[in-house]
Amino acid sequence: MEESILKIKISLPPLEEHLYVRHDLLSVLDNNLYREQSFTRNLTLLSAPAGYGKTTLARMWLQQYSGRVAWFSLDHNDNQRERFWMYLIYAIRQTFPNIGNGSLALLRSLGMSQTGACSADYLLTPFLNDLFVLEDKFFLVLDDFHLIDTKEIQKDLVFFIEHLPQQFSLVVTTRSEPPWPLARWRSRGTMQEIRQSDLRLGFQDSEKFLLREKRLDLQADQVEILYRKTEGWITGLQLAAFTLKRSSDISRFVERLAITQRHIFHFLSQEVLEKIPEPARDILTDISILQRFCSSLCDYLCEREHSGRLLQDLEKENVFVMPVIHQGQDDWYRFHPLFADLLASNMRRKYSPAHICRLHARAGSWFYRRGEFSEAIRHFLLAGENEQVALVFNQHLEEILHSEGPKSFVDCFSILTERVLLSYPRLKAYKAWFCLVHRGKDAALECLASTKITEQMKSEMPDDIQGMFSVIHTYLSIYEHDMKTALIHAQQAWQKLKPGNSFWRTSIAVLSGDARLFASRPDAALPYYREAYQENKESENFYLCLSAGFKLATTYYYLGRLDKAEELTRNLLKLARREGLAQVSRVGLIWTLLGELMRERGNLEEAARCMQRGIMISEPEKPSLAWNYLFRVRLAVSQGNIDEGFDYI
Repeated sequence: MEESILKIKISLPPLEEHLYVRHDLLSVLDNNLYREQSFTRNLTLLSAPAGYGKTTLARMWLQQYSGRVAWFSLDHNDNQRERFWMYLIYAIRQTFPNIGNGSLALLRSLGMSQTGACSADYLLTPFLNDLFVLEDKFFLVLDDFHLIDTKEIQKDLVFFIEHLPQQFSLVVTTRSEPPWPLARWRSRGTMQEIRQSDLRLGFQDSEKFLLREKRLDLQADQVEILYRKTEGWITGLQLAAFTLKRSSDISRFVERLAITQRHIFHFLSQEVLEKIPEPARDILTDISILQRFCSSLCDYLCEREHSGRLLQDLEKENVFVMPVIHQGQDDWYRFHPLFADLLASNMRRKYSPAHICRLHARAGSWFYRRGEFSEAIRHFLLAGENEQVALVFNQHLEEILHSEGPKSFVDCFSILTERVLLSYPRLKAYKAWFCLVHRGKDAALECLASTKITEQMKSEMPDDIQGMFSVIHTYLSIYEHDMKTALIHAQQAWQKLKPGNSFWRTSIAVLSGDARLFASRPDAALPYYREAYQENKESENFYLCLSAGFKLATTYYYLGRLDKAEELTRNLLKLARREGLAQVSRVGLIWTLLGELMRERGNLEEAARCMQRGIMISEPEKPSLAWNYLFRVRLAVSQGNIDEGFDYI
């Protein structure tokens, strides 16, 4: 599923040419950074308004740690919890490919199974344990963190930062202070801060930048005016230098700058834009709808050619565009955030809403043909092309779920009308499933009632889609404790679902087993749990494989087949270790089941060790923990510790 990830977001951006090196700040960042093989602080916070060089400073500082830096460029879409952590983990996997298997499996299961919402420790403990095995110092950069406003992600990150291993350091660039316990971390000395006052250039640095770096012929009083008006703001000085190089009357420009009442940025930005030829200005305005862009995308969007030369020229000036990744002919860039705001404002004045929608539609088509379906959907939504959104989701739903998580899918359903969805019954089935798994029976029933699919329409659907609806009705019947009806729907699902439809076939296999087990027929449940276990194993969905395997092993236990139950339980624990899932809370159930099997054999000492380990691993997931306590009660009774048994109850 790594093909579904937008690699450009987790690629280390190249350093821009002709950068002004802040040796003073680099020394501060390096000072007392680590002791022996451990970091003395695990958080570096670069916090200042736009244009103060936070990203550039981070990139410049970390260039000395080649091969030990992961980068995650954030945008508004990363406010989805599953997407955020998937991308963060994949950023680190660029260097360590096997890191985070357990947490990735959990994140995928949040969208596709009954796992539902989970706490930070449940989600992140396997990932943090993986990070502890890193032998060398490693950095992760979260760039533009101010774009994250989801409370759940903020809470996750507090837990993450407070439990980082000593060889791992997080670097955060942001325009606003994150809602974290910074005072506590300051008092502990576990963080370093670079603020606006630190990033602001002093007079001597400003003079050096203008006279030596930009090679401008300025008088001392002119430098003084520029410094006073920009207050050492590096972007303001860059804008001024860009304009001065193209100005025939430097004195007049400095004088106008000195007396203007307009905000310094808007004044200088307009000056810069006016120096750019109109065709190039039109291209910049058109592509301002994009978060990132390359020459071929710009050419397609603007229906012109040779955008690449314009982007390269602007990159050299360090004014408008910043490089994101160099890929030969298709170098990628992004606008300086302040210029993006300015160009967006110009676009709203210049173009009608219909024209802006057409640009988004063209961008969506380009990303769709490139196979970047999440980006395509984002632009189609902004274009109001809901039919296109439904079409892309219908064709590539699983890929989008694995790269974005379920929230993007659920959010789209609040936009897509019933009329649109009526043409895509497969999407309706997924919507009903998500409602059932994440919102409960009533939400699923409401979704199915709004579908307005007649029996005749249902009979005209492809068999696979009929089977998907039968799976949902099986689950609903189990909710109602109506096992007889559940088995009828399950049989219909088995008849309709195609062998290659792994997710829905494993779901109906588990539900078929549950319906029989809950009806006190473990012998009849056994083949269905075995089917789910084998299917998940063959499709390499190892998290669901462990869940189905636990149900299968437990059923062997209920049937008194202790040898078979123990053999499978030990194999599941080996599988968990091999696939990086050993610390996942569900694995705690398997350890406790092994302890129960040891208790049945009279090996109470080994049973206690296994159960203690299972309880410790299951702590973050309360239902699993409660199940483990029930087994622990039995062990207490076997040990003759009745009072202890009551404590566990």
